Amino acid sequence: MTSKSYTAQSRLQKYPKKCDETLNKVDEGVKNLTVEESVQLIEVENDPCLEVHDNYDYVGELKFYLKNLNLPEPSYDCMIKKEKYDKTIRHIYISTVKAIDKSSSSYPVECKTVVYAKQVAAKKMIAILKPNYGESMVYHITSDINMMAVRIKELFKSEFKPNGLMSSELEEMYREKFQEHLPHNWVQLLEVYSYFKFDKLVANKIIIYLNEMDSDYCQNSHANINEYLEVPVEEQNNPGIPLTFKDYEEKCILVSANYGANNIWINFVGPSADVNFIKMQAKFNDIMNTTYINIVEQVTEGKYYAVLYNSTWHRVQISSPIGEDGTVACFMVDTGDLYNISKDEICNLEPVFMKTKLQAIKCILTGLDNFDTFDGLQEILNEMILNKTFFVVPDSLEDCARVTLYEQRKTCYRINVNTMIKQQLIETTIIKLPSFEEQTVVEGIVSSFVESGHFYLQLNSNVISSLKKILPNDESLGPEYFLKSKEDIGVDQVFLMKYEDDNLWYRVHVIEIINDFEVKVICIDYGYIAKCEINKLVKLKLFDSLMAIIPPQAMKVSMNLLPPSIMTSDIAKKVFDIIGNDKVLVNVVNAPINDVPYVQLYKTTSADKTTFCINIQIAQSLKKQ
Repeated sequence: MTSKSYTAQSRLQKYPKKCDETLNKVDEGVKNLTVEESVQLIEVENDPCLEVHDNYDYVGELKFYLKNLNLPEPSYDCMIKKEKYDKTIRHIYISTVKAIDKSSSSYPVECKTVVYAKQVAAKKMIAILKPNYGESMVYHITSDINMMAVRIKELFKSEFKPNGLMSSELEEMYREKFQEHLPHNWVQLLEVYSYFKFDKLVANKIIIYLNEMDSDYCQNSHANINEYLEVPVEEQNNPGIPLTFKDYEEKCILVSANYGANNIWINFVGPSADVNFIKMQAKFNDIMNTTYINIVEQVTEGKYYAVLYNSTWHRVQISSPIGEDGTVACFMVDTGDLYNISKDEICNLEPVFMKTKLQAIKCILTGLDNFDTFDGLQEILNEMILNKTFFVVPDSLEDCARVTLYEQRKTCYRINVNTMIKQQLIETTIIKLPSFEEQTVVEGIVSSFVESGHFYLQLNSNVISSLKKILPNDESLGPEYFLKSKEDIGVDQVFLMKYEDDNLWYRVHVIEIINDFEVKVICIDYGYIAKCEINKLVKLKLFDSLMAIIPPQAMKVSMNLLPPSIMTSDIAKKVFDIIGNDKVLVNVVNAPINDVPYVQLYKTTSADKTTFCINIQIAQSLKKQ
């Protein structure tokens, strides 16, 4: 006997007296009152949207999908349908989701929880949107508002649409023509341009026309700029105010300039963007492109001007006097970039355009502030964050905010970008000799000789120099950083020790506890071994956790033909006498796994530039003795 599937509607028709239909709005509290039960699925038709996998987050996918397209977040409405069933009343939840100008519902699926109903509605909405917007974000979003307006104007002229275009039709034409998406608020942005007219029929139904009178407007110069710019009173009365973080809420940002971990510049974008600035920038470019340009005769350091750069007009502040080559350092106050611009390209800036806040925000990357000058970090930042968008959470609201960047992945899982930068930096500081099979020679510095008959090599002098610059000084180390007793010494911990000969701090490992007050340490970046009082050691991790995990920069090696068994301090002195202050070439002869590698050292003479092997020269001299 085959079973027949029924919908809630069919039950109403069959048992009108037994069904008491009541629809109630569900607020956030309902979600907490519902029990996560298995959901009965009524298969009304063979619709794949009705099949929802229990462990998949369709609500999260829809939110992320719309955010990738720079579109507003979806909104959900939920209702409870009470239905008599035998002698009990069961609750059926119906969810409706709205996104852009479209909506979908979980009906006819009978869902026993709000959560499940939202998942069904979200999956159906994804299926509705993807045919129009693509499986994923195939196209970029046009970020240059001025370019967007010019392109739309071209579309109107090429298609000859005197009766206007529906906004949805224009969006599709734009996407097909330019292979880019319009911003989600493109209609609002377009309204500041004089050569467009709008008929708003109903919500989300707009007809756009090309204004044939725009040429007359161009002749009116700057007459009515103020009426197009809605600027808050605070900004009107205090022109040149920089934009800042007002709270600890998450923001969507673009990293627009990078001068180091303590000097990155960001812009609020997407849902976090300053709408007043977007309107001002559009009007600013419209005015500057369609009216007479007034090039200044003299520029004053610290004053604001207008500059055309990469086909877009920018507000700039003069950062230096005119150079010998006739250029001036101009700081782009809305991006943070600094360029040398010819004085003849600098134009007057109407005061009204300075009423909108300066958009570039200077920030410090949390956890990397001590590494601002570290070798290779700026290149890593250029590769990983420059001109890319992230979510940012401010860790402090000081004049220069400290921030943590986050990257959204397709799984809705967020990655801490600051941590990724640290990991990348650590990888660049790992020292490694080439294998014997590679037969490669590398440069190095012989930094020390130890009693065991081994030498220590430094293979990355740039990292050594960077560490010298960033390690703390006496003034930055308070009493809380120093060890109190030997119980404070942990396994493999990195400490700081002040070396009396040069009065500098060095990173060290404790290799032996001599007594309750003294330890033997090794300087992990040089190979020196010394004694130190316990209460003079500093907890480096407490001062800066990243400094404590930078790998040791000194590598332990044995000299081929001069093994530790025959190596003495006198022989080591001969090695240093030959090397002097020069670098050597290092070649691996034998590198046993998990053991100290054997190397040969070569030096190039300054006179005739010939290269000789130090190992062979000393070994031969020992045989003659």
